[in-house]
Amino acid sequence: MRWGKNMSLKDRWKKQQADELSRLLEWAGSPGTLATFLGVAPQVVGGWAARGRISSAGAEKVERLTRGEFKKRELRPDINNWRYGK
Repeated sequence: MRWGKNMSLKDRWKKQQADELSRLLEWAGSPGTLATFLGVAPQVVGGWAARGRISSAGAEKVERLTRGEFKKRELRPDINNWRYGK
C-alpha cells in the first residue's frame, strides 16, 4: 500500500501502524527480543505482527521504555484520546 491522495484516513493509519511496528521490530532485532524488553509473551508480539499494529497498552509501554524514541501517537495514530502523563 502506497501513500496517495486517494488513500483514506483509515488506510493511512493502517499503513503507518504497520510501518512503525516494522521499524520497532527492526530496532529490537527480533520479536522475541522485543517481547523480553517489554515483559510480554512472545505470542503477544506475534499477534501484533500478524495484525500489523501494536496494542494501545503496548504502544504506551514502548514509548516509556524507549524514552520517546518510538511515540505512542505514531505507533497508534488511530487513537485520539491518549492520556497525558502516562
